[in-house]
Amino acid sequence: MTTNYVVFVSYTHDDDAYENGGITKLAERLERSIRAYTGQKDLQVFFDQKSIEWGEAWRERIADGLAESTILITIMTPTFFVSQECRHELEDFLSQPDRKDWLLPIYYIDVPDLGEREDPVSNTIRERQYEDWRELRMATPSSKKVRKGIEHLATRIRDLLKATLRSESAMTMPEPMLEYRAQATNTTNEDVDWFDYAMEANALSDIEEFGLARAVLTEALAQFADEADLIFELATVDWYDGWLEQAAAGFEKALKSGIDRLDVLQCLGQVHIELGDYEVGVNELTEVIEKHSDPIAKAYARSTRAVGLAVLGNHNTALDELNSAERETPRNAWVHFNRGLVLDSNGDPSAIRCYVNSLVFNDPPLNRPKRLMVLERLAEVEWHT
Repeated sequence: MTTNYVVFVSYTHDDDAYENGGITKLAERLERSIRAYTGQKDLQVFFDQKSIEWGEAWRERIADGLAESTILITIMTPTFFVSQECRHELEDFLSQPDRKDWLLPIYYIDVPDLGEREDPVSNTIRERQYEDWRELRMATPSSKKVRKGIEHLATRIRDLLKATLRSESAMTMPEPMLEYRAQATNTTNEDVDWFDYAMEANALSDIEEFGLARAVLTEALAQFADEADLIFELATVDWYDGWLEQAAAGFEKALKSGIDRLDVLQCLGQVHIELGDYEVGVNELTEVIEKHSDPIAKAYARSTRAVGLAVLGNHNTALDELNSAERETPRNAWVHFNRGLVLDSNGDPSAIRCYVNSLVFNDPPLNRPKRLMVLERLAEVEWHT
């Protein structure tokens, strides 16, 4: 298979040793996630412990890998900033034309003087939008938080690659690649664990290949039957695909399997609202709002709780909830969709503009069933630009 490096990881071996190989595991899982999110199985991450064969001239091999890679990831730690090799890797990467926008720093271990350093390397990194892994590195490697962090990195890389001509073919999903996806569920690779199946399923859901995502998770559960995160992921796929009864049952099962209660209720409450179990859904989302520490999670819960409150007669309170949710997540399509539902239920014509906004905003975007609902409603009123 032809080598096709897209990412070069710059780090120090001392940091990896201190992390008991944590940086190595991050690079390996990132490579698998990039392949999942692009649909191209030949993409590789250049990581010297993996990419340099015994006996190769390591300096030359690193230079070649750096030149071949589109994106540079720097693992920011105090040791990184005093490493001459890491500094040279960054300088060599930036010396090539049009590379500054392809630098992706990961803030891994706290650097107390990061804001005060005035050398060119520190200034360049500080100017970039970095991924903050200072808390994630302390989490269990197989945890949902870590998986979501890796998936976020992979999607950022995928989106960067979309800007390059050489990646256009990787961003499409031809039939042979779909066949590869289906075959991937039968893997016997001993290095693949439930975490990798979950990342694969998330990548498929991201492009709305819900049937394949469901197949991946079903295969995973055949091997890891008691893994609560896989049960939760399968319920999420069912929810996003519009299988609400199955989703509710899956989230109930995940709740009994020991997964974080508030994370489950945030989803289950929304499903209950969509199923018309308004009082149950409102109560579940109220618990999330009162107890969850994440303001984004609270905003998601407020957005859907507003729909339940409006149906139960608390229209003004529902609008207050939506205003609060929109302040926290202004580009969340679900907030605008839910505002449309609340306004529509009261005969307010401004609901149509909210529905239109829900098709425009995408952080996160609507799932397919909701998009279809919006398009049907716009067709009913014969809306046009």
